[in-house]
Amino acid sequence: MDIVKRIEKEGRKYFNSYINTVTKNAQKKYGFDMTKHEYSCSNTHNNEADAFKHAYMSWFLSYWKDDLTAKQLGDMHEDETPNAPAYERNMDLWNNAIGREFMPVYKRNKHNRSVDLKFNLNF
Repeated sequence: MDIVKRIEKEGRKYFNSYINTVTKNAQKKYGFDMTKHEYSCSNTHNNEADAFKHAYMSWFLSYWKDDLTAKQLGDMHEDETPNAPAYERNMDLWNNAIGREFMPVYKRNKHNRSVDLKFNLNF
C-alpha cells in the first residue's frame, strides 16, 4: 500500500472513531435508546437514534468547520459502506443535510439556551 493510501486509511479510521464518540455522547445526552436490539447489528441502525447521529455529526462538523467540509466528510462516511441499500444511503444523506440546515438557526440563537438541538431537529 502506498503512503498516500495508508495515510488516507488511517485518517478515515481516526475520523470515524472520533465522530462516533462525539455522536454517541450526544445520543446519550439527549436520551436516545442505546440498547443493542436482537434484530440489529447495531444499537443505532436505521432508527431515531441513527437519524439523530447523522444530523448531529453534520451539525457538529458545520459548527467547527463549515458546511462544505461537513458535506464532504458526511459523504466520505457514507462511502465507507458501498454495499448498503440505496434507501439507507439516501436516508443518511438526508439526515446529514438536516444537520447542516440547522446550523444557521443555531448560530443566530446560540446565546438562547432554549434553542435545543434535539427539539429543533424534530426528534
